[in-house]
Amino acid sequence: MTVKLVLMGLMALAPVVTLAEQGSPPANTTPKPGAPGAADSGIRGVVVRWPIKPSSRAGETNSAPMPHVTVSVQPENGGAEIAREKANENGRFEFKLPPGKYVVVPVLEPGLRFRVRNQTVEVKDKKFSEIVLSCDTGIR
Repeated sequence: MTVKLVLMGLMALAPVVTLAEQGSPPANTTPKPGAPGAADSGIRGVVVRWPIKPSSRAGETNSAPMPHVTVSVQPENGGAEIAREKANENGRFEFKLPPGKYVVVPVLEPGLRFRVRNQTVEVKDKKFSEIVLSCDTGIR
């Protein structure tokens, strides 16, 4: 009986597989219901690792998508996180947000040694801002 309770408790703590992890478009994680302009504006993007080779030639791609990286959106002037979701298997993510300025941050798992930069993004009314979040591999 004790083992059954422990297993039930562990199952309750198991992560829920999101649509993004299943390969579907990222789930809408933001904003609060009723936020003006939120349904038709926001941020779309892709997380990439760069460079993937020590040297590259003209016309060759030297980056690759980083699947399942957590992406966080915060207010430009600081404050509590507004939204968080995992990129899909192609490194793509989307946040529906009202117009304003935001900071987008890739949140890497412990042990990943990429250098990342926060990116400031302005969302305009009825438009999605497209961004690329680069994670520097340090390969040179």
